[in-house]
Amino acid sequence: MNISAEKVKQIRQQKGWTQEVLAKASGLSLRTVQRLEREGGGSGETLQALAGAFDVEVGALFFDYPNPQSQWTKEKIMHGSIAVFVLLAAVSLLMKLAGELKMFWDFYTLAFALFFTCAATISAFGVNGLLKSFGGLRYLFSDKVEGGKATEKLAQIYQKQIQFCYGGGVIGVMVGIISIHANIELIEATVTIHRAYAVNVLLFLYCGIYCEAILRPLLAKLQASDD
Repeated sequence: MNISAEKVKQIRQQKGWTQEVLAKASGLSLRTVQRLEREGGGSGETLQALAGAFDVEVGALFFDYPNPQSQWTKEKIMHGSIAVFVLLAAVSLLMKLAGELKMFWDFYTLAFALFFTCAATISAFGVNGLLKSFGGLRYLFSDKVEGGKATEKLAQIYQKQIQFCYGGGVIGVMVGIISIHANIELIEATVTIHRAYAVNVLLFLYCGIYCEAILRPLLAKLQASDD
């Protein structure tokens, strides 16, 4: 677990405890307490023991990465805005060539893709991780992002979000296919089947737009900061 050595030491000192007192209160060995305050880390059982001894939420013992540092200029913000606009405009133009734009809109499908990605992010990184991913979208409009632990952490979140989003797409499409064929007797015409499959495929379209037009470029910028 990503237990913060600094936070363990800080809370212990705030309580006026020695390392020996913390070891007795938590049921951990003195050597374990010393290692935690030196290196951090630790198992889930260790995290629970510390949180119980300190009488705090487990999240209070996690390392809190600061926001990545970046350079902001009006020119770069303009360039980033134009790039995102051109990407979305290109997709919209392709949709327009294929037919009416309303064919590519389904609120519930879009909501599922977003909610699934957000829920999986919370499960993996906590609410704080989800909030960081929302705040990190602003780096699309910045100059080069400085490298560091904060940048690596944010890049990890976006990398996993891409997987979560496409994974949600696979689950949604499979559920849609099962639903179509399980209720085939309710579908009176082949046209209705085609429309049902069209809505089904929309889920992958939304996942592709979000991942490849927003998350993937943002991830590339964060990873380039380490070069």
